Amino acid sequence: MKHARKLAAGAMVAALFALALSCAQPPKAEIDAARAKVGAAQKDADIVAYAPGTLQQAKDSLARMEKFLSDKKYTETKAAATQASALADQAKAEVAGAKEKIKNEAASLIADAKKALAALQPTIALAKKVRPAGLDLNSLDTQLNSAKTKLSEADTAFGGGKFKDARDAASAAKASFSDIEKRIADAIQASRKKK
Repeated sequence: MKHARKLAAGAMVAALFALALSCAQPPKAEIDAARAKVGAAQKDADIVAYAPGTLQQAKDSLARMEKFLSDKKYTETKAAATQASALADQAKAEVAGAKEKIKNEAASLIADAKKALAALQPTIALAKKVRPAGLDLNSLDTQLNSAKTKLSEADTAFGGGKFKDARDAASAAKASFSDIEKRIADAIQASRKKK
């Protein structure tokens, strides 16, 4: 019995020593995995474009991991490394959903901008016929051509799978068409008040 207790105590001391020794070593596998996953995520254009918030969290966790590692806080290092890896995986998983959402937004904005342009054509024709005072038709044409170019860029970006660029260009075109319509309406209203 005495011998069994000595063996059990010896085994416990050995286990504690092994645990202490393992805590004294950096968690190499977790560190390597975190660095690799976050590094790959930073190089993935889709992750950068469609999951920037989660990618930033992964980078922040990796930075914390590096700080804990330099401070030889290996338990915290392992936790931060595990979190950085998980966040890099999460960013990769978010891409498909975010990309689909932005694709749908871009398609809707492109359609809306095209409708706005079609609705604007008769208003522009009227403005050129009436020539209301205070409306610079050359400036109007320049703005209109710029907006049409943006709309064309949106179509091209959408066709190339660059949905974020398509969404941004279509939004700019739509806003410009709205501004043109307001400029014309304001000029016509001002001309009527003068009469």
